[in-house]
Amino acid sequence: MAHDDTGSRKLAAIMFTDIKGFSKKMGEDEVAAMQVLRTHDTMMKAVVEKHGGVVIKSIGDSFMVDFTSAVNAVKCAVEAQENFWDYNKEKSEFERIEIRVGVHLGDVITMGNDVYGDGVNIAARIEAITEPSRICISEDVYKQVRNKMQIKVYRMGSIELKNIAYPVEVYELLFESIPELSQPSEGARSRLSQTKAETISKQEEEEAKAVEVARKKADDEKKKEEDEKLRQGNEIYQRAEQHFKAGEIVEAEEALKEVFRISPMHYSAQMMVLQIEEERSRREDEERRRRVKEEKKRKEEERQAKIQACLESAMQFVEEDRFAEALAAVKDVYRIDPKNTEAKQLEEQIQQAEQAKLELERLQALEAEQQAQELEQRQRREAEETLARAKAEAMGGRSALPTETEKTNWKLYVGIAAGVVVAAVAAIVLLAPKFLFPPPTTLAVLRFDNTQLQGKDNYSGAAVATLLGEALGRSTELTVIAPTTATRNDSRNSDLSELANTLGLTYAVLGTFQNTDLGITVGARLVDVQSKETVWETKVDGSLLELPQIANRLAETILTQLQVGPVNLPVPQRPSPSDTAYNYYLRGIHLVQQQNLPSVEQGIAYLQIALRYDSTFAHALAGFGKGLLEQFKRTGERDRNLVNRAFELGREAVGFNSNLPLAYDVLAEAYWFNKRFANAREMATKSLSLQPAGTEPYRMLARIAMVEGNFESAAGNIARITKVDPDHPTTHFIAGLLHHYRKEYQAAAGEYDQAGKLGMEDSLLSMKFKFNALIGADMEERVYSACERYLNAADPKTKVVLYYWIGRAYQLEGKLDPSLHALDGGIAVADSLLGADPNDYLSHTYLALLQSRRGNFDAAQKQMDRAESLAPGSPDVMYMRARMSALQQNKTTTLDLLAKAVAAEYNLAHIFDVDLLSVAGEDGFASTVARKIQ
Repeated sequence: MAHDDTGSRKLAAIMFTDIKGFSKKMGEDEVAAMQVLRTHDTMMKAVVEKHGGVVIKSIGDSFMVDFTSAVNAVKCAVEAQENFWDYNKEKSEFERIEIRVGVHLGDVITMGNDVYGDGVNIAARIEAITEPSRICISEDVYKQVRNKMQIKVYRMGSIELKNIAYPVEVYELLFESIPELSQPSEGARSRLSQTKAETISKQEEEEAKAVEVARKKADDEKKKEEDEKLRQGNEIYQRAEQHFKAGEIVEAEEALKEVFRISPMHYSAQMMVLQIEEERSRREDEERRRRVKEEKKRKEEERQAKIQACLESAMQFVEEDRFAEALAAVKDVYRIDPKNTEAKQLEEQIQQAEQAKLELERLQALEAEQQAQELEQRQRREAEETLARAKAEAMGGRSALPTETEKTNWKLYVGIAAGVVVAAVAAIVLLAPKFLFPPPTTLAVLRFDNTQLQGKDNYSGAAVATLLGEALGRSTELTVIAPTTATRNDSRNSDLSELANTLGLTYAVLGTFQNTDLGITVGARLVDVQSKETVWETKVDGSLLELPQIANRLAETILTQLQVGPVNLPVPQRPSPSDTAYNYYLRGIHLVQQQNLPSVEQGIAYLQIALRYDSTFAHALAGFGKGLLEQFKRTGERDRNLVNRAFELGREAVGFNSNLPLAYDVLAEAYWFNKRFANAREMATKSLSLQPAGTEPYRMLARIAMVEGNFESAAGNIARITKVDPDHPTTHFIAGLLHHYRKEYQAAAGEYDQAGKLGMEDSLLSMKFKFNALIGADMEERVYSACERYLNAADPKTKVVLYYWIGRAYQLEGKLDPSLHALDGGIAVADSLLGADPNDYLSHTYLALLQSRRGNFDAAQKQMDRAESLAPGSPDVMYMRARMSALQQNKTTTLDLLAKAVAAEYNLAHIFDVDLLSVAGEDGFASTVARKIQ
């Protein structure tokens, strides 16, 4: 209830703090002391805000903070002291910040932005009797938090505080996280007297006043200096503004440089820098568009002149009945403009004229033949009539019959005709399969040559090839090798015969990419890899932002040449209005697709620059997400924040462009890492609907099918990606997983090796799969040899894992002494880790496995129980308990534990671990590790 004269009453947790010996620091070096105070204020405000506190006032080096919750107040106090403790390490005595904190829960009165009352006074008095780096709380606070927080306290007893009518029960908090503060302070043990408490309070008040005076003096001087700089900067800024309005951007920039020398954070000057950049970019774009427009106009005029000349030549050839030359002239038109309607009409007219001429010649020949036959027949009849008359005169008028020679000739003609028919039928029967069932056409678009960029630096050549490959991949009648494999080979130096053998190619598309003053020039040619003959070639000019449209037009022409469909591909959207953003995107996405961490990190940086130029650039957002996922995989899949950020970027990209396959690929993989398999499958399917030739969705669907235990479906997807994307390391890694599921360990190890050769990072996670497969294939020597090589450079936690693998490999090979030596080494390192951090639950689990391999089952059970108490419900602990159970030959228990672990989180690295080999052959194992996905 609020009253105008008394303010509003409420229950609040009040926290008071101040710095130990700050007035002494002020006396030694006032400037340096003020810097210490600013550091203190920054750290305190951050932790107060984090825990929902409100800073009521700060007097000198003291803070008074209001919390609605006693728990939040104590959490804030604890975190503040821990932060300052860490900060003080390796700091000089002067630089150290040691604060006292007092907290009380009580009734207070709020008036405006201030609070009053006994609740405030008690908190202040408690802080005054607190030792440096310590926290004291009242009994009211302790009762609120003791069942809600894990805290230890030391009861100081009832203490009489200045101007407080009754003694207050006070407790000092003990810090388990800081050994030096884990025992009560000397002051707490001695239970300060009221006199001492009053003396301390008075000293603190005087010190706070002195600090406040010094702070005000420093602030006044700083403000005066800043005001003068601002005045000077504003004068020069006005000059810059005049230059800018007059269109003199160079002069404006020079003036702004002077402004920044005086005032580096001058806001208006920063805004003008952006305006100048926009104006310069606008002018450059205008000039570029003007030059491009003029050049396009000139080239179009030249192009039309060439077309007209070819058409006129063709007409001239037609008039002279030189149809072959006429058709050749029309083809010259098609090389310039494949869709020229005049050429198509003229071609039809030429073909009709040629057919008409051939028909006329045929009729003339037939007429001449008939005339010759009639003449011959007439002559024969006349001769026969003359002979008949002579015979008639001699024989009395009898006619002659056909001779035997005439009959034989007639039979011969009939036989020849029948033979021709039979031969024709036979030819059709023999050749029909070739025409009815032609061999499949397989095509690869190699990285386009760029004289300015070579090899893996040739991001622009790879970009053209990728866009063209994706466009061609929309044809269902054509097998297109995935860009991630095809662009490993460049147009200039690749051996087409070798590619034909390794990739099964029929055709290859080679090309060139060149930056010009007017934009870009892209050259492309279609080559028959067997004959090495160029089937078709062309050159196209345009701007960088037109690259997707250029690739689309090239793809349509190639599909027309190959007589496969569809010829009319969907028109791609303009990727971004900024050619600078698009250029950085092409660089970034190219580097992200390289198989090494430094390239991925550099690619991420380029993609972030692209987004600074165009924050709504969906391709760059999706590419950024892809880069973060690659970074996550190549750093051992540890930082889950990378996955979550990638997921956000994927959703943002879909918001700007819902037809972008890469965005759905990013979402699918993020869902996969978060074990949301149904969502991952939905996103992969959506990506495939947009880009049927995509390989990432098939890799994802293969993984999901394996999780469900549907190995036939997984094998089908793997067969597809192995054919079109054989040089991608993940293709072989997933193939290795399938072999692993099927217990084909040697084949799995071979696929994992190939993935490594193609660039998959040798992280601890990826090594687990390979080493487990090698042990399954009875190749333990490769495992312990590799682990021993890694051992010296490994950090302690990794050493525990490596020692376990070494000991296990020797043990499975039957070499007892080296096995025990390695296991004991792992136990020693694990004990050392737990001595430093008893709450390291994963070290407890590995110690349990090491003890199990050592035969110390009771000790192993205690370690695993401890791990479970530290991390209840942890899927990792569940899997490790199942593995320990398998080592102790409890098969039924192992399968039950494994089922619970799989239900909590699907983890292939644990499922494939050789610790579970004893149950992997059991009938229930496959159904236990399979997970039904809705």
